[in-house]
This record gives sequence, structure tokens and C-alpha cells, in this order.
Amino acid sequence: MLNRLATEFAAEIANHDWSDAPYRLDRAGHHRDQDSNRGKEVLTDVEADCIRTNVMWVTAQVLKHADPNF
Repeated sequence: MLNRLATEFAAEIANHDWSDAPYRLDRAGHHRDQDSNRGKEVLTDVEADCIRTNVMWVTAQVLKHADPNF
């Protein structure tokens, strides 16, 4: 079971649209299908998954440092 902070991190990461994360500086907190300002460059699903996984690993490292029981 994840602690409260880890659960909130996981929910926030899962809620974001990562398909164009390298090309935007808006925290990826948008949904491309509703975005009138979207660009042409979009990551493949595999590339977006790689970004999402790296975000997860960095988040886990921070949580492990803050809570050795994580």
C-alpha cells in the first residue's frame, strides 16, 4: 500500500497527458483533445511511456529518501 503522498503523486502522474511533454512547459497538465494551442510534434505511445516511467522513478527516489519504509 502506498502512503498518502505516494498515492497523490501516482494519481497526478497518471492524470497528465504526456504525449507532447518534451515540447511544452505547462506541466503536461492539459488534454490534447481539448487543447486549442497544441503543436504538431507528438511522441509515440512508447516514448510517452518512457517519460512517464522516468517521472515515476524520480518520484520514487524522492519518496524513498523522505521515507525509508517506502
